[in-house]
Amino acid sequence: GLASEMPLYTSFMGFAFMASLGLPGLSGFWGEAMTFIGAFPRYRVLTILAATGVIVTAAYHLWALQRMFLGKFREEWRKSEYLKDFGGKFPEIDKREILSVAPLAVLVLVLGFYPRPLLHLIDAGSAQMHRMVDKPGPTQIAKLEKRPTLEQVAQNKAAEKTKAGVKKETAQ
Repeated sequence: GLASEMPLYTSFMGFAFMASLGLPGLSGFWGEAMTFIGAFPRYRVLTILAATGVIVTAAYHLWALQRMFLGKFREEWRKSEYLKDFGGKFPEIDKREILSVAPLAVLVLVLGFYPRPLLHLIDAGSAQMHRMVDKPGPTQIAKLEKRPTLEQVAQNKAAEKTKAGVKKETAQ
């Protein structure tokens, strides 16, 4: 397969395939996990069907990865007119392409272990949507708490500083 000709490219593609599958430790995991956890109490059958779809997708991804990169390399590919400029060889990923892809790979990995920055962006909207769609009842698995806005947090910090200043003055 292409792994013998383009090992670095194969590594990046394998990483992207695994991230696309939603493997734990990669950014795609959290979306799938929260979707299944949130949907299961109310839509058990549909959630099980969706999880089955994930398994079928994993099988397809691994099959495609094996066929493209890990199978037997076809020598007739070298005769392609598209490879004439490269001497009949597949060109490996170059530095410019690595500099483009590496930060994305790091981001996928970091968000796989610490997704909070992105989740914080959608908290308020998803809580509102949850209240509209799912009325309080036995199917809810978590209590929605109202979080303070940034303005309220700033006001609370200012009030704390004022209290600390007043305490210093009375202590003197």
